[in-house]
Amino acid sequence: MCCKALPIAALEKPAQSRRTHCDIGKGCRIYADRPDDCRTFYCGWMLDANFGDHWRPSDSRMVIMFRQQQLVVAVDKAQSQDWRREPFISHLRAGAKRRVGRGGDVFVTDGANSRRILPDDEPKLS
Repeated sequence: MCCKALPIAALEKPAQSRRTHCDIGKGCRIYADRPDDCRTFYCGWMLDANFGDHWRPSDSRMVIMFRQQQLVVAVDKAQSQDWRREPFISHLRAGAKRRVGRGGDVFVTDGANSRRILPDDEPKLS
């Protein structure tokens, strides 16, 4: 999912696109020679045990990133509304509640659009 949802400057790859380096269902074709951006990236799902198995990017179609005081969830544009479902929205609201008091934020992005999530956010399903 990170190969699709995230931009990779070294490969001139915008968010929400795949390059020939991504072998769907198998992984990265240039893994041994991948750029530093890819080499140093670890999905928040792997780093924080509070993100359960339902957050696994291959299942949820979401990639979790921690940036200073921010939690950023990059979603697959083809399923850009799935974050609004449970258990995802409750987890995002709880994260917003923890971060807002400390000057942090929670954002969901599809590469082109971003939305700030608030603790009392009640997004309407469309």
